[in-house]
Amino acid sequence: MTGHPSSLLVIYCPGADNEAVNHLIDQGSLPNLKRCVEHGSLAPLNWTPLANQTADTATVATGNLPFTHGAVAGLAPRQDGLGQAPLTRDHLQVVPLWELWSSQNISSCAIGWPATHHTKETQAHVIADTFFQIEGASQRKWPVFPGSVHPWQEIETLKTLRTHPADCETMLRDSPYGEHLNSLLEHDSRRAQIIFSRLNTITTIGRHYLAHQTQAVFVNLDLLEQIGLPKTETEAQIILGYYELLDTGIGHLTNAAKENTSIAIITRPPSAALEQGGEAVSGRGQAIFVSPQDEPDSLHEMIVPKDIAPKLCRILGAGELLEAKAVAKLSPAFVDADPQITAQLEQNHERQKPRLKTTARQHIAATLNFEAEFLRSFIKAKGAKAGSDWIQNRDKKLTEDTQLNLAAADRLIRDRKTTDAKYFLGVELHDTEQEARRQFLLANVALMEDRSGDAISYINRAHALAPNQPAIAAMWGAFQRSKDNT
Repeated sequence: MTGHPSSLLVIYCPGADNEAVNHLIDQGSLPNLKRCVEHGSLAPLNWTPLANQTADTATVATGNLPFTHGAVAGLAPRQDGLGQAPLTRDHLQVVPLWELWSSQNISSCAIGWPATHHTKETQAHVIADTFFQIEGASQRKWPVFPGSVHPWQEIETLKTLRTHPADCETMLRDSPYGEHLNSLLEHDSRRAQIIFSRLNTITTIGRHYLAHQTQAVFVNLDLLEQIGLPKTETEAQIILGYYELLDTGIGHLTNAAKENTSIAIITRPPSAALEQGGEAVSGRGQAIFVSPQDEPDSLHEMIVPKDIAPKLCRILGAGELLEAKAVAKLSPAFVDADPQITAQLEQNHERQKPRLKTTARQHIAATLNFEAEFLRSFIKAKGAKAGSDWIQNRDKKLTEDTQLNLAAADRLIRDRKTTDAKYFLGVELHDTEQEARRQFLLANVALMEDRSGDAISYINRAHALAPNQPAIAAMWGAFQRSKDNT
């Protein structure tokens, strides 16, 4: 097939442990995911430590980092000052893809995505994550929160597509989930009912929009994120059943997609795995693309969440939309305007500061171990030449990403946003020139924060690495003259 597909299905699966997914695919326990891997292309996906679910989903949907799209934390102060509440669409500063595409007459829909409550003034169909909240699994109460569906006129149709937890066991006979669900109900009844309710409702609504010729459908299948990490061997076996349940949900959606539909499946490790024992660690996921633009079994270099949105734009033939309109501000700057959030970010950074160096080292070590394992498998399947090409592409991508990070930090320092700048300067670099620039930028941050002792240490390191760099030499010279005068 040539040209761009007429439709796109994006399935986001947070909470999926990469090792467990690969093991179950090899065992044949995830046939639907295995089929997508065999007929598509694979990109290793590197998730940032210390991130959160809301921030990551916003990055996937916008192609921007948290300090740009505004969803830095999962919660925000309520307007009445009484505690905190999950972020809504009003907190997003960047237009998500389904709104961008709908403005260009590409019919789009988002189902179960965080930070979509109170969506308005768009042609996109949005069923927010709040639509699936249930008041009690053993009761018949299932309120529909105002603002959880856009346009609101669709609410009566969507109500008929919901599955209440109390109906879970009666649906086993006709449900495609029956085989896996029966075992889970026997060992984990209450949780299985609630999770099945959410999964079946989301996939049924997804099939509804796919059947109604919606060109781009985004679905958040977050059942594994709600389970977390196993604490016992018995619980680990139960959780494997949920992976099989998720795979059936993926098949439920992909089988409903028309032949010319491109499919993207994005996995993210459990949030609990990204911060264990008080230390942030790297997380690895996968991005699987089944598209006319990619040859089956082709491999992409390692990507990060912000790379996904541009890739989806290219798949759908809407590559210019992201650059043209994604930076549009739809509401006042949330993080800068809200002193409570700004203070919270500062406090979070202070708490994390003592372990930033350890975190960076863990992150680098985990990345190297992952890449070594990944490369061994790839060379075994594709040969040494393909492995060499992959390494060269990876190195080029890492260099480009580092340059972008340093440029972003430089820009933030000029705007006197030192806390944000340090977000891009936390990892030691192997390239001498780039590490010298990082130390120089850290010296500038330290000066702005009145930490002259730290500034001297940073500029001395920068000068030792790149003594002939004009800006570094000028700052180092100024410090030396100041020292001589005193």
